[in-house]
Amino acid sequence: MTTRTAEQVLADHRARAEHLRQQAEYIASCKPCPFCGGTDLGITEWWDDDGEYDAVACAHCKAEAPAITWNLRANEEETP
Repeated sequence: MTTRTAEQVLADHRARAEHLRQQAEYIASCKPCPFCGGTDLGITEWWDDDGEYDAVACAHCKAEAPAITWNLRANEEETP
């Protein structure tokens, strides 16, 4: 069992709090669900051979997509 110092634990908590703040900020900027129009969105995690990714999930219809693509729509032009 690895022993961690109080400073290490505190640093981990601060990093997690910052990650959660960034997720909340991103969710606030998300467009409604492209399938059902729902706005009750959350962040979930996806895993594949390349690693772990944040994804946006619609609580209403359960649609999910990678967070980096959620706001892209086929009928809209991409903005830089």
